[in-house]
Amino acid sequence: MRSFLALVAAALLASWSGTAFAAVSSGGIYVVSLPSGADVWIDGIYCGRSPVLVDALPQGRHMATLTRAGWNVQEAQVDVSGGGVVLWSTRLSAGVRGSSEKATGQAVVRGLPKKSKVSIDGAPESELYGTVALAEGTHTVTFAGAHGSVTRTFTVMPDMTSELLLREQPVKASPEHVGVIAPATDYLPPEAIEVNGRTLLIRYQGHKAIASFDRIWMRVDGKVVSYNSAPTTINGKLYLPVDLLDLLTR
Repeated sequence: MRSFLALVAAALLASWSGTAFAAVSSGGIYVVSLPSGADVWIDGIYCGRSPVLVDALPQGRHMATLTRAGWNVQEAQVDVSGGGVVLWSTRLSAGVRGSSEKATGQAVVRGLPKKSKVSIDGAPESELYGTVALAEGTHTVTFAGAHGSVTRTFTVMPDMTSELLLREQPVKASPEHVGVIAPATDYLPPEAIEVNGRTLLIRYQGHKAIASFDRIWMRVDGKVVSYNSAPTTINGKLYLPVDLLDLLTR
């Protein structure tokens, strides 16, 4: 009997030791992608859609794969340390689609006075509210300026929102001044974002950004920079420039 109890005690001790060791030697990967909503596979096992936290992974190197219809497959080897969570963020590249596939994105027009009318791709002029769905690719927008009709070109990416800031004289970010924006909370935790009136303070992964709504100029990590889109709200949800999100989540 004594020997049996000793064996049971030894087995329980080994079990507890193994559990403690596993807890210390496991970690996780927080996967973020631009655009979000990509299918995430870790070591060939499906883990959900980005952004997603995959935890309880053994310490060591793992193969991460992202797939999304219309976008190229993205793969990377990610090292997981014991007891920690590794951030892996990546921007997907648009894939080649067949002629029968219709990829769409969205565009939102900013900068014009209320009730202004615009024409997109030669369609009849209309007032645009919120976002409008458009096929991916290059489009033209025409609106009335103080000295006549003004035309700008802009690009729509599949499954993403392009923000078009319209002025009679384009702002210096680019000739067309169009940028891609994405929902901030798809890539950043809510506690990383502080809103004070028209000012945004963002702290994440050692980065600090100070920005204002509807202004392309902002201070990022102590430097004044500009993006081809500005922080804005759509249907009560905060959107930030994709290039800024890309920097913050590296």
